[in-house]
Amino acid sequence: DNMGISVIAIAPRTMVLLATSTATLGIAGVFTSATFDISLFKDIRVSVFADQISATGGIAIQQTADGTNYDKESKFTYDVASDTEQGFIVDVLAKTGRVKYTNGGVAQTIFRIFIYGVP
Repeated sequence: DNMGISVIAIAPRTMVLLATSTATLGIAGVFTSATFDISLFKDIRVSVFADQISATGGIAIQQTADGTNYDKESKFTYDVASDTEQGFIVDVLAKTGRVKYTNGGVAQTIFRIFIYGVP
């Protein structure tokens, strides 16, 4: 007897790594990923781990329909306690995208960013 509990199978989530960096940033330093094709993905996920907070709105997930003008931009701030991973998710609304990260007012000694596309 399963005592009224239903068991369902959940398919594993596929995530495709689009870009990553571990190069630390100085005060107000900027990481900009390469531009990548996001047309086959449902959403973009960004995972950040750093020992310092970003600038306000320092995480910019940018999308473009024409490859030139990044008119679709979602901004977030990495503002959790140091040495804590934080994730950000946006829906795909365009053909190509990139991610920019601007560090805050203290130079980093640890920085890891991973950018994924989810079909």
